[in-house]
Amino acid sequence: MLDLIDRIIVPAIRDQIMKTQDKDSKYFRKRHRILENPYPVGSTVMIKNIENKNRKTDPNYEGPFCVHGHSRNGSYILTDRTNSFLARDVPTQQIKLISTSDTRDNPSNAYVVEAIINHKGSAPNYKYLVKWKGYSEDWNSWKPPSLFDSPDVVKQYWARVNANNSKASKGKAPKALSTREIAT
Repeated sequence: MLDLIDRIIVPAIRDQIMKTQDKDSKYFRKRHRILENPYPVGSTVMIKNIENKNRKTDPNYEGPFCVHGHSRNGSYILTDRTNSFLARDVPTQQIKLISTSDTRDNPSNAYVVEAIINHKGSAPNYKYLVKWKGYSEDWNSWKPPSLFDSPDVVKQYWARVNANNSKASKGKAPKALSTREIAT
């Protein structure tokens, strides 16, 4: 009887357990986006917009970014177009692969926006007067928002404009402080 259990039942149970574990492992890897082959260094990726997504119209992904390397826990170390490191490591679940080849532009072709000074046109076809970091005002130029790597600079500009408009449009005269004393 014990011989029958050792020869037939135990191997059948072992095979069933192995099949179940394999199936569970595949399902877990698929569900949690665990990659068999990690994204290669130099790949172009987008990351899920989890920090700045406040409205339905905000973009679902930010980027593009370039894979610079991997951390021990499987997260990715990313750089932006100016070759600056992203402030945090990004897990695989938040990454969307765009291209496996290194398609980064030459860093000399990437410019940093110091500030947006003005805008012209009407929504959604605005153009922005951009002050470039490290360049004089002679280099200021009108650019559409599609040329910016991140929408943050445009959001900052509109926040500044709206703050100035709300202060100016109260319809009340500014309060004057009188430092004179009234003689009684």
